Amino acid sequence: MTTMPRGRHIVEFLASRPEFVGVGKATAQRLWERFGLDFYAILGDGDVHRLSELLDRNQAAIVVEAWRNQQALADCVVFFDEQGIELNVARKAVAFWGDEAVLKMKDNPYRLLTVCTWPQVDRVATALGVSGGDPRRLVAAVESILYDRLDRKHTWCGGSVLVGLVARRLCVSEEDALTAVELAVSDGAAIPIDGGFQPAGAAYMERFIEARIDAHVRRTVGHDLFLDGICSEDVASFLARFDPSRSLTNEQCDAVGMALQNAFSLLIGGAGVGKTTTLRAINAGARHFGMNVYQLAIAGRAAGRIAEATGKPAQTVASWLKGVADGRIELGRHTLVVVDECCFPRRTEPVRRIISIEN
Repeated sequence: MTTMPRGRHIVEFLASRPEFVGVGKATAQRLWERFGLDFYAILGDGDVHRLSELLDRNQAAIVVEAWRNQQALADCVVFFDEQGIELNVARKAVAFWGDEAVLKMKDNPYRLLTVCTWPQVDRVATALGVSGGDPRRLVAAVESILYDRLDRKHTWCGGSVLVGLVARRLCVSEEDALTAVELAVSDGAAIPIDGGFQPAGAAYMERFIEARIDAHVRRTVGHDLFLDGICSEDVASFLARFDPSRSLTNEQCDAVGMALQNAFSLLIGGAGVGKTTTLRAINAGARHFGMNVYQLAIAGRAAGRIAEATGKPAQTVASWLKGVADGRIELGRHTLVVVDECCFPRRTEPVRRIISIEN
């Protein structure tokens, strides 16, 4: 572990907090160089006299009072300094937990994985005396791998793959890695599904979305008067007029029918397979059958691309949701909502909010 120079935290703390009026980095550094480790006790004891050796007495009194008022954060500074914890990790911990940072770190330093990398957190944990076989470390290793994969757009990891990755991360046998995975499952950090595992956050989000879609589909199956009024013959008749040259493939025509005749559809395909062409046909068909079409994308640039490709308006999910909340957008059976790239793992929250809307 790279040990941080002693006193660096307290110098940064004093120089960066506006409460310590008149103390910049140079002054804070001089105070540390003058008093060394005694500086903590001088501040803690409120020893204005000692501080006055370098500071104006009034300024020394201000520093003492500010230290007292910032006691909880000051304790964090002292703790991180004493443990030699990297400055950027300490800053994130304080920003994340405030005056509870020391308590949280001592209880389980691997909580920092939400804001730091595995190597960073593992070094901190080692400095705090966490052993290599500590259950907290084993569970955290599994969880960190699942979230590393989530960052690469994998919401699921096969069991054998996960065990192998855990073995490499912890430098242990696959048998010991399997034990770590079992601990993570017991802890709720890894959710088993279909012979593999998901991180808890992704699993809960996906199960929620699945349940909402299932409920929506069940509610409309067999008794949706609007959709039931659009039969396959009507779709074929529309497509014959829309595409007289028959440039659409059979699969694209089926996709148009799917979108117009079902309460929920997924249009999936790689780049260049004709999704945009199909979307243009879906747009035209929906409007032909009297639907209000809303084309949505997570980012404004993506919304612009959809609008340009289809020749119809598009907007961001955020602006559309605001319109729904404000009552400016009317929803119902006659509404078709198209969401571009809704399957990206890091973009599921806006989609979850859309699916949460009734009707």
